[in-house]
Amino acid sequence: MKVRNRFMMSVALLALALASGAQAQVLDQVPSNAIAVVKIKNLNGLNAKMIKLANAWGLDEMAPDFKDPLGSFLEKAHMSQGINKDGDMAIAFFPAADAGPAAAPAEAPGENGGGPGLENSPPPQVLGLVPVSDYSAFVGNFKDPHEDGEITAATNHQDGKPVFIAHWGDFAAIADIKTLLQNKPSGFKLAGLAVQEAEKDITVFANMDQLRAFGFKLKEQRQKLLDAMAKNLGNDEASKKLEPVLKAVVNMYMNAVQDFIEQGTNGVASIQLSDAGINTAAFAEFQPDSRLGKNFSQLRGKSVDSALAGLPDKKYFAVGGYSADGKVAQQMLSNLADPVIAELGQAGDQWKSLGDAISAAKDVLGNTNSSSAGYVVPTGAPGQEAILQTVAVSSGDAKAIRDSNRKMFTAFADLLKSGPQSTNAPMTVDFKPDDKTVDGVTFDHLQSNLAMDPNDPKAAQAQQAIALLYGPNGIGGYGGVADDTHYIMVSGGNDQLLSDLIASAKGGQDVISSRAPVAMVASHLSKNPVVFYYVFLDQIATSATKLAANFGFPIKLNLPDNLPPIGFSAATDGPSIRLEGFIPTELVQNLISAGLKARQDMQAGNNGPQ
Repeated sequence: MKVRNRFMMSVALLALALASGAQAQVLDQVPSNAIAVVKIKNLNGLNAKMIKLANAWGLDEMAPDFKDPLGSFLEKAHMSQGINKDGDMAIAFFPAADAGPAAAPAEAPGENGGGPGLENSPPPQVLGLVPVSDYSAFVGNFKDPHEDGEITAATNHQDGKPVFIAHWGDFAAIADIKTLLQNKPSGFKLAGLAVQEAEKDITVFANMDQLRAFGFKLKEQRQKLLDAMAKNLGNDEASKKLEPVLKAVVNMYMNAVQDFIEQGTNGVASIQLSDAGINTAAFAEFQPDSRLGKNFSQLRGKSVDSALAGLPDKKYFAVGGYSADGKVAQQMLSNLADPVIAELGQAGDQWKSLGDAISAAKDVLGNTNSSSAGYVVPTGAPGQEAILQTVAVSSGDAKAIRDSNRKMFTAFADLLKSGPQSTNAPMTVDFKPDDKTVDGVTFDHLQSNLAMDPNDPKAAQAQQAIALLYGPNGIGGYGGVADDTHYIMVSGGNDQLLSDLIASAKGGQDVISSRAPVAMVASHLSKNPVVFYYVFLDQIATSATKLAANFGFPIKLNLPDNLPPIGFSAATDGPSIRLEGFIPTELVQNLISAGLKARQDMQAGNNGPQ
């Protein structure tokens, strides 16, 4: 028995070693100074998956190339000979010829105000690694091949431009710049979570060491970018008032990019195909002792089995949730927002309210452990009931969340009073604490008002559109404390929706996550997400056709009930954050089928006017 176990273990280890060697082979031929690499695993395997999905979705009937995507591509690219279709392929990107790893971008702003010469930056150089079974036959795919040492020079059939080819291991290295092929590759090494991601069908790897050396040197270029932005704002008073806000936003964005480049160790994106659908993923991994690494290590997501607790049992256009250590999330927002708040404080009294609103939003985050929200599918007639009805439940210190929301809404109202306004439709915001009581819960009321000219036909159309989207009462919402641990909000809904939300929030049940279509999608996403979202395209499409019918455009769109949604999630794993998405085959198949049938009916005149 022990001998058999050892034999089986040896076989397993050998298989693992062979698999690891196979996946690493193409990356072994990639030069280590590539700034990014795209790896395609097993061309034939990916092609078979694409054929199967295209057939399930009916795409192969609409576009014959989908019957054999790989074969069609190779034929059009004039590269059908000598390729090992069972091998992996890679595409590597390098700094442009006149911009070495330490080069900085041009100093002068571009002519179109696009920043410090960014639009004039030369594109990166590209090198392809194609798996070959017969290198000589592969070279024969190109026009006029002739050897120049270890490099073959030829002409591309498609554009007639020169192309250079070299034989590296089991691969043909191809580039349109000869210098990329003059040095033997030392290999593109993976580490950390990137190693397991390399087994996906398509993977994109960022070389953080090269990006740090090659990047735009944000510290040196920041002021030049801000000066260029200010120069292009205009000299009118309204534009000048916007300058401090834009400056603060640009600085926050550049701080985030700079933190990612300086503290990151991995940046990876991937695509994986299966019978169930398409999985997409992207993750960033950081140095464990860096600020971002420590922050992400401390965040904690909530189980998907209870992530939507408290939402009413209704149909939704979309639902989502958030769960994390509130104090850690608050500190992460502070790292980005505090410099912005400081700059707004120096920009004059008119922008102090914006800083106050951001500070209050930080406090809301700090007192929230989890939250869930959804766009409810309306059941009433358009114009009498809002199309956009939202419900939200936040768990944590409910009274502290309410108090911080009151500060945020008051600051927002003050900002609109003192800030620049549209001359055609100036907006005001009214905030009334303790404005309404439903089922024993007292709600604050936030209402936005647009002062439109009743004699202006365009203003009347805009008012009609607002009433259609947000209901006859316009843009507004209610928020209140359901109990000590639940703060709830409703926008665009009536008192019945408020009453339903109060009951579901107090009950704390999760009736949405247990639905089979949602559970299936959740199984393809992170198990303990910090943020997640489901989009029900079938409900959106069905509601859109009903709305169109009300405007005299009847469309017959027959979709099955309870189709799975598209899913998104963001989760942490140690000093990293991972974003995932899932597109179900069943959803796409039914949407395409129903859309084609509706189109046929319209063309045949079965749906009324075309």
